[in-house]
Amino acid sequence: MSLTAIAPSVEILYAARFFTGLGLGAAMPTMISVVGDEATEANRGKLNSLMYCGLPVGAIFVAGLAILFKDISWHTLFLIGGLTPLILLPFMAIILKDKPKQVAVEQVAIETVPSMVQVLFKHQQYKYTMPLWVGFFFTLMINYILMSWLPNLLMEQGLEKSQAFMVMLVFQVGAVIGTLALGYLLDRLKLWQMATIIYSGLFIALVLLFTSNSIPVLVLTGFMGGIFSTGGQSILYGISPIFYSGTGKVTGVGSAISLGRLGAMTGPLLTGKILAIGLGTTGILMASLPAVAISAVAVTALSRYKAAHK
Repeated sequence: MSLTAIAPSVEILYAARFFTGLGLGAAMPTMISVVGDEATEANRGKLNSLMYCGLPVGAIFVAGLAILFKDISWHTLFLIGGLTPLILLPFMAIILKDKPKQVAVEQVAIETVPSMVQVLFKHQQYKYTMPLWVGFFFTLMINYILMSWLPNLLMEQGLEKSQAFMVMLVFQVGAVIGTLALGYLLDRLKLWQMATIIYSGLFIALVLLFTSNSIPVLVLTGFMGGIFSTGGQSILYGISPIFYSGTGKVTGVGSAISLGRLGAMTGPLLTGKILAIGLGTTGILMASLPAVAISAVAVTALSRYKAAHK
């Protein structure tokens, strides 16, 4: 990430972004797996939400820097983002240690690592893998439409730049609150109930965000959008480890996150295409609402499995 700030050419910039993606792409499933190993069914949602809320907190921190230091360059922000994790490495090395394993008296056969096909599809595992993939894809698609395009879309609706970025800041605050609150509820409600809350709230937020010109309404719905889009995304991260076990857990979680990243790329690209052909925010709304409904159905389909593993 730091190389992004000092890249001397477009080619090196592309390479820097590629390796940033590799690192971030590996970090999330690894952290989810670590949390999953430590968590029980009673506190899985809480622990996962505490881990995941670091993302919107970081976004708020960067937005705060941009507000406080109006002349700060994007190069400086990328340097801060790239160098700060290096400072944390010694602390992570101390805290994140492997659990000591008890030595078995009898000789135990070495566990073989299953293939990706076995982890994802064998023994009717596809019944959980496919809905999880669909939920990740469309939920992250909506989330990244909002994170990437929301200020521009609001300015297209007539808001001033400062007003649009204020809504975006409130969106990130909602993301932190939603991640923590929905993680708390995940430990107490059934998954179909969580899906109803998340996707109903997201549906309402999208409709109001893309149809209203009232500043108070847009601030409120921006807050709601953060709660239900980023908070809903964190719930998917929280439940994904329970569908896989043993050595296949990182593979299963990583595959779901990979589908989510495809959705994260598709959303902003689709939005740009819709705007380019002149359909505006109405076209984006019409493309987004079916994705919300599909995600709700997919996550609800996983509810029976989660209930059986309480």
